[in-house]
Amino acid sequence: MKKFFILIIYVVFSNCTERQNELNTLNELKNNVWIDSLCNEFTFKDSIISRNLLYRENLIFDPIGKLNYNNGIELEFDNGNDDIQKYVLENKKNTRLIFKNLDKENDYLTLIKLDSIKRNDLKIEEIHLKVTPFYLYSGILEFNIKKDKKITYRKGDIVKSELETKTLSDSTFDQIEQYLEILEFDEYNDKYRFGGHDGAQYNLTIRTNRYTKTIESIQFPTEGIRNFISFIDYKLETE
Repeated sequence: MKKFFILIIYVVFSNCTERQNELNTLNELKNNVWIDSLCNEFTFKDSIISRNLLYRENLIFDPIGKLNYNNGIELEFDNGNDDIQKYVLENKKNTRLIFKNLDKENDYLTLIKLDSIKRNDLKIEEIHLKVTPFYLYSGILEFNIKKDKKITYRKGDIVKSELETKTLSDSTFDQIEQYLEILEFDEYNDKYRFGGHDGAQYNLTIRTNRYTKTIESIQFPTEGIRNFISFIDYKLETE
């Protein structure tokens, strides 16, 4: 009987501790800015989640998500067309929160505290993007960034566009190196092939003091590459 009561006390105490840890994590979520490995920024206010690209300012956050807390911490995103993604908190490691997708096996969302991101020793040697359109295309066609902070690029019409050169500011160059840390391109596959009959072929080669990586994405760029191209395009317009 004594062992039984000890077991009951242990179970109750464990449940209380687990619930308190979840409440502490919930409070931590709401009082920090978080990012994922695709440079998406997450902020939490009450039960509403705002998600946007990290480098954008003063734009409408899209999509809007919901933060649910009942038997655990759950994130829900409505992407439209009945596409609802749900994630549940599975693990907490230091400044990282790891959520598992409830609808997909082995699909995770990792949130990292923005103020915990520290630049390591990664240095850019050269970054080169080449886009080969299949049909009409009006975005960035290619760019080449070197460690002297110069960028040579072509964008717009595939026939009429000409090479242009700019020198990136120190802050923008530092941001690019930081995003390479966040996006973890060295962990990407060498080739991605998406179905479809239209689109473009993207070849991104990155040389740093730590790794050299070439990624080919056919039909569409992966989300990480798309966000990276959008960032470069944004800086070409605002530098």
